[in-house]
Amino acid sequence: MKKFVAFAVCMVLIATLAVMPVAAHRITVTAPLGTPTINGTFEPDVYGDFYDFNHISNDDNPGVGAGGRIALAWDNDYIYAFVEVTDTTPNHDLDTN
Repeated sequence: MKKFVAFAVCMVLIATLAVMPVAAHRITVTAPLGTPTINGTFEPDVYGDFYDFNHISNDDNPGVGAGGRIALAWDNDYIYAFVEVTDTTPNHDLDTN
């Protein structure tokens, strides 16, 4: 009985995922072979081109929110990501007024 329930749950999950609209779009970022120095500084000769991502916003304030860019590199041991984030709406929840 447990196997049947597990199988049924899996089938419902697969069917749900098959009919759900895809929320994210696919992006392609070039990641050249190279090992950067891990120091928080962008190295243009190591990383590939930046991929700029648009502002992530909510419905109340379209176009206002976080955005940034990402660049990637790799070597035989690791994948490296250099990310710069800009946020026009910093979190003020911890105001100490």
